[in-house]
Amino acid sequence: MRTTLSVFLLVFSMAFIAQNSFAQKYLKKNEQTVFSFKTKDSTKIIVAVDTNEKYIVCRLGDYLQSKMEFPTKDTSSWRKIGFYSYLRPHDGKGNGLDLNNITFVVKDTRYVIYENYVEGEKDDIGISLYNLSGQQINDRKYIKKSNKGSLINLRSYRDKMGIGSESYENHN
Repeated sequence: MRTTLSVFLLVFSMAFIAQNSFAQKYLKKNEQTVFSFKTKDSTKIIVAVDTNEKYIVCRLGDYLQSKMEFPTKDTSSWRKIGFYSYLRPHDGKGNGLDLNNITFVVKDTRYVIYENYVEGEKDDIGISLYNLSGQQINDRKYIKKSNKGSLINLRSYRDKMGIGSESYENHN
């Protein structure tokens, strides 16, 4: 019994340390998470805002490290990320919708991080990559229950952000 408890505590401690170390690699001390999730191919995506709202940043990587950060962390970062949001409450004529995405371009690839809810259907969360002519290159879905926060929280920053595109709203 004592050995089993010791093994359990050791495994639990290692998992806790790994999780905290994982978060530290993606989130700086002066940042707060707006939205994050993991994809089925083990990619970690995080959207964070400086606690003084000086900048917004997106980081992508794996469980070991962040492999991409966009944009640079300065006040112009807000305009480099487009935000699109559409809310249609259930009105008896159609299902309620809550569509949210952010878009940004790095080199010749457009990244679209999306969080969509259609009443009566499963959540649609993920990241899609498009070439600049609009052809989808890749679409990575999230692992259920790995998401934290919400892109909805960016609605309060709408006046600071670039204008997103509704053309990326349907990922099903």
